[in-house]
Amino acid sequence: MSLFNISSDISQDIPAFSTTVCPSWFRQELFNNAKNITIIIILGFINAIVVAGNILVVLAVFASAKLRTVTNFLIVSLAISDLLVGLAVLPYSISLEVLEVWIFGELWCQMWLAVDVWLCTASILNLCAISIDRYLAITRPVHYRTIMSTMKVRLLIAAVWMLSFIICFPPLVGWNDRVQDSEEICALITNQGYVIYSALGSFYIPMLVMLFFYYRIYVVALKTSRALDRGFRTDHSVTDSPSAGRGNDEQRNGRSGNHNKSSKRNARWHAKRFRTEAKATKTVGIIVGGFILCWLPFFTVYLIMGFCETCIPEVLFKVFFYLGYCNSALNPIIYGIISKDFRAAFKKILFRCTFNDESVASLIRHIHMPTFTEEETHVGDSSSQT
Repeated sequence: MSLFNISSDISQDIPAFSTTVCPSWFRQELFNNAKNITIIIILGFINAIVVAGNILVVLAVFASAKLRTVTNFLIVSLAISDLLVGLAVLPYSISLEVLEVWIFGELWCQMWLAVDVWLCTASILNLCAISIDRYLAITRPVHYRTIMSTMKVRLLIAAVWMLSFIICFPPLVGWNDRVQDSEEICALITNQGYVIYSALGSFYIPMLVMLFFYYRIYVVALKTSRALDRGFRTDHSVTDSPSAGRGNDEQRNGRSGNHNKSSKRNARWHAKRFRTEAKATKTVGIIVGGFILCWLPFFTVYLIMGFCETCIPEVLFKVFFYLGYCNSALNPIIYGIISKDFRAAFKKILFRCTFNDESVASLIRHIHMPTFTEEETHVGDSSSQT
């Protein structure tokens, strides 16, 4: 046999070997491809921020006494949903984006799509719950402590996760359009009925609820601010009333003086509480705004695709798709920039914690606290002596 024939036989054998042993995506030398390297770096960086940032938020709340509040209990629930996005959703999205095929099987594809919807819905419903909490804190300061007790907040969080699951569940029991023959394809469900159902339940209705509550918060906060500027309090104010009868002037003046002191002290307490709650509400408002900016483009094009699947360019859809995921990385950054208490807790965890036995044991004790104490549960609460 000649050398030419040997080389010819070898060249004929190589494609057969590549086809049977190496899958098509492997032969593309993905990690030598500049496009795929860029995708891995960018999306991997976002995923790292999502995971690390939200772990930091959870640790900060449970390790800092100042942060153990009802609102931050809800923020922990939000951080957990974002953290799960980084652990259970984004890695598979990155794999699908780089390999351009789904390699995890049909069953996991359906599970992954459902979990994606579940966690996105949980995020926005957690924000709805936080908006309601802020509304009550601003508009019902006297009764807020009773309304938003630790047990009620836990029930509210459980309801958020259950409702989120109900919204994501239908595709798992057949409400989908997955008729692809190839297991290498895993795409979002574009069944028109489910698109409308999921877009309304996962985004548009909760968004309108949040906007309604924040509009009400704005109206009440504006009135309260103006009243405080004039030196008065609104609905729960205590006003001086003229003394009845003609008692001794000295006694009457004494009672009036004590009443005035009590009223001023009570007014200062309400003013301080209002400023504290307003500051927390501002932070949450920025978080809500960031969520809407990140997810509104995606849900808009997703809704359009339910009626016209080819109307949205693939590149535009992918940009909006990953913009939504960026929101899971945005919240920890917002906390660090705006909230002094979160910023201090982050610094303590990242830079000031020396890893000796005492500090680690202290951190573990804080993290494993099963409940918030009454003093820690509400921001700015004090004994309401009037």
